[in-house]
Amino acid sequence: MFSKEESRILRHEFWTSFGKSFPRKWILYDTKIKGFSFKFHFDTKQALVALDLEDDLENRIKYWEKLQSLKTILKEDYLSEAVFEDIKEYLYTPSKIPSTQQNHSIAQTRSFPQKKDVKNLKKLGFKVIKDNLGSMFAVKKSKTKNARKVMLAAHMDEVGFMVKHISSGGYIRFTTLGGWWDQVLLSQRVAIKTRKGDVIGVIGAKPPHLLSPEERNKVVVRKNMYIDIGATSDKDVEKAGVRVGDPIVPVSEFTILANPKTYMCKAFDDRVGCGVVISALSTLKKSHPNTLYGVATVQEEVGVRGATTSVDMVDPDIAIILESDIAGDVPGIKPDESSTKFAGGPSLLLYDARMIPNLKLRDLVIDTAKKNKIPLQFTTMEGGATDGSVIHLHKYGVPTVVLGVPSRHIHSHNSIIHRDDFDYTVKLLKAIIQKLDKKTVQEIKSFR
Repeated sequence: MFSKEESRILRHEFWTSFGKSFPRKWILYDTKIKGFSFKFHFDTKQALVALDLEDDLENRIKYWEKLQSLKTILKEDYLSEAVFEDIKEYLYTPSKIPSTQQNHSIAQTRSFPQKKDVKNLKKLGFKVIKDNLGSMFAVKKSKTKNARKVMLAAHMDEVGFMVKHISSGGYIRFTTLGGWWDQVLLSQRVAIKTRKGDVIGVIGAKPPHLLSPEERNKVVVRKNMYIDIGATSDKDVEKAGVRVGDPIVPVSEFTILANPKTYMCKAFDDRVGCGVVISALSTLKKSHPNTLYGVATVQEEVGVRGATTSVDMVDPDIAIILESDIAGDVPGIKPDESSTKFAGGPSLLLYDARMIPNLKLRDLVIDTAKKNKIPLQFTTMEGGATDGSVIHLHKYGVPTVVLGVPSRHIHSHNSIIHRDDFDYTVKLLKAIIQKLDKKTVQEIKSFR
């Protein structure tokens, strides 16, 4: 920990570094892991940023680098109730900050969004309701008579696992909930969500020391893996509260990387989409011509089930799906396979295995991005689908598009996004909402 004198110096240096552009009413407190959290209070704006500072005096120079990075971040356009709230609270709640914990939400659970999210949305004038499957709806009606209904959908569930079998030796076999690549599973930490609380374990398999040369050259498949919680018998597992059928989630701490605009954690597919929806709804300043439905759907990863029920609740005229997209600029991906670039702006999905977007709505997105000088990328997905697959087929058909935030390493314990991509997606979504008046919606729905 920093001493009282060091803390006093840091306070002085911080105020000197940032000048008088921020109010003096702010709080500085030590965390229990050799770090600081700076909380700034604005009249209508708030940002909470956690800095993991080195206690070693030899590494104190890193402090200045992080402060300068923070200074840059705090000058972003989206400094609202969500600059880090949309990432920290709405997406993950980093465990570095005292009294908070990671949010988990797979096909079986409904712990995201939290009660605080609901409270904030209600303060902004949204009516918050749920369906019987667990999807959540934030509804804000327009003052315009006979306003059209616009559905902004993102799925809150993440890929995870479920307890399948408990051996007499206390090892847990599991099945997947959502799509996993077996190669990313070994040696990863997981949390089993039991009635008694979280039980931490690690995914293991036969040690390499005991493998034959032939076995070492083969990929270990999931059926040969197990979860080890440190038990020695099935009774130990039972005593810990674990039951067959309990959900299992990845353990992954939210981390700001060397580039302070890049964030790493699990479940950006599609917690980042939920963040975009909440941030857009929270910062809409002008009156809008629509009745808006911000929808956090469930069970997308196991067959777009939440979208199937939620679209019946909304009965929308237009739908915009907010998703993560696969960043194609990583080694091994050819440009003709994916041209979506990390930090290149939001993407517009032109085709997937179960949906082709409405062309008029597609053109509106392209024109809106161009007018607002928002970089827009184009993507296709031949081997998957989104909530749009069932939403666009509702009743007589719903014009639908999918906007994506480029993400690296999705469907793993650690995916990465870039802050600029997030902010540009929020800006684009808000601009599109403003353009969807009654006349424009009717024109989009017409095939004349």
